[in-house]
Amino acid sequence: MLSKAFNLAWRQWEWCKENPCAKVPREKENNQILRWLSYEEEDSFLDGAKGYLKGEILNLKWKDVDLFRKAIIIPKPKNKEPKTIPVNDTVFDLLLAKSKIISMTGYVFTTANGSRIRARNLLREFYNARTKAAKKTPEITNFRWHDMRHTFTTRLVQAGEDIGRVGELSGHKDLKVTRRYAHHNPESLRNSVKILDNLRRGKEVKNEANSG
Repeated sequence: MLSKAFNLAWRQWEWCKENPCAKVPREKENNQILRWLSYEEEDSFLDGAKGYLKGEILNLKWKDVDLFRKAIIIPKPKNKEPKTIPVNDTVFDLLLAKSKIISMTGYVFTTANGSRIRARNLLREFYNARTKAAKKTPEITNFRWHDMRHTFTTRLVQAGEDIGRVGELSGHKDLKVTRRYAHHNPESLRNSVKILDNLRRGKEVKNEANSG
């Protein structure tokens, strides 16, 4: 943010001769630390959250929910196509229940009086739910909002889902980001290398048949 302000002052307004922030070395992002919920932590967190599911979720309107197709349509800026995201049965049941009482504002997730939920209020409920969950699973205290995406992605990778599909569902623009999760499912890699054994056995069987 500070660097952007200096760039504006330097390049557009000419208030200074350079951007001093450009000389400050950037700390490399730690791509190795990924936090996701265990199933036990998930259960205790949802007990505390009581159904509270930032950005796109706060702006979600019923016009973007297709209950017939079990999908959510995320509008895109002009010149780009909207994104259709399929939902599983758990999310579908939640949306179906909420569709029985629709707010005049059109938002899916609203306050008790039907108004749009503010981001800070959603985060407050998130932290409250985490605090309650910590009574059952103390390790959850270091769980952050964006770790929910890590949980989603990790679960799919652990289930053996295709990396390309996982990246698309997770909203990753670069598959390099998705591949960071590959080490969470070493068994899928083990199954891949077993192909070499199967090929060798098949060749040996073929050779024995030919020699016989």
